[in-house]
Amino acid sequence: MLTTELPRRVFLMSRGKDSNLQPLLYKSIAQPLSYPGIRGLYQIDLIFDIDSKSAAIYHRSIMLDNRIVSRLYNKIGLSANEIAHKYNISVWRVISFMRRNKILRRKPYETQKLQFERKELSFHKKEHLQKNDQKLLLSGLCLYWAEGSKANKAAVDFANCNERMLLIFLKMLREIYVVDESRLRVYIYCFANQNSEELIKYWSLQLKIPPTQFSKPYIRKDFKIEKIGKMPLGLIHIRYYDQKLLRQIISDIDIIATSLLNRSWDGGVVNRI
Repeated sequence: MLTTELPRRVFLMSRGKDSNLQPLLYKSIAQPLSYPGIRGLYQIDLIFDIDSKSAAIYHRSIMLDNRIVSRLYNKIGLSANEIAHKYNISVWRVISFMRRNKILRRKPYETQKLQFERKELSFHKKEHLQKNDQKLLLSGLCLYWAEGSKANKAAVDFANCNERMLLIFLKMLREIYVVDESRLRVYIYCFANQNSEELIKYWSLQLKIPPTQFSKPYIRKDFKIEKIGKMPLGLIHIRYYDQKLLRQIISDIDIIATSLLNRSWDGGVVNRI
């Protein structure tokens, strides 16, 4: 981070009988401002009252610079509110300055997208995978490629009724992508002739996810008698609401698929994704 000595403007004003403010003295002093690659000017107005012969700080403001604000907003990606916070002024002053200087503001969806991209990850992908880790990652990605939802763009959603498949995919999330356990959710699809509370207890024990992280189950009532017993433990959805994790998983699947199709597969490709 660069620290640059910047000029501060100090105005000493006198208040005459006609109540008009007139400048008496101007001088510059050095005031350090820490921000990477950014320069700015501080301004302090001091009001000197001749009658009381005392000086007091009248107000403090910032001499905003068009180039600086444009860089903070467009290049660094700060919001108007964040710029105001940096300068310790109101957000309305920043917005007014941007309007006067024709600095185009982002649309709401652009702001949301930028804030999302800057948001801290909720997972931490493991590096330097051992052979068993590589097998687990490859197995989990193949499972999601076949059984995972691609329509839901907001969450990782893997659905299956096979306990082993569910456990392998969940193990990949926990050991390879090191997800936040508190964000895991389970959704059960079952029939009216099944006890949904017992199913929640069973799957909570098997998946090691507390019942409080189970969504309200979907209970289908219009089932056919001849299909009873086909899903004795219901259909289970393991969900993790993080679009960035979904993008990471889809990207890793694409790398493996591309390697296989190009016949350039080698065991190390799993460790490089």
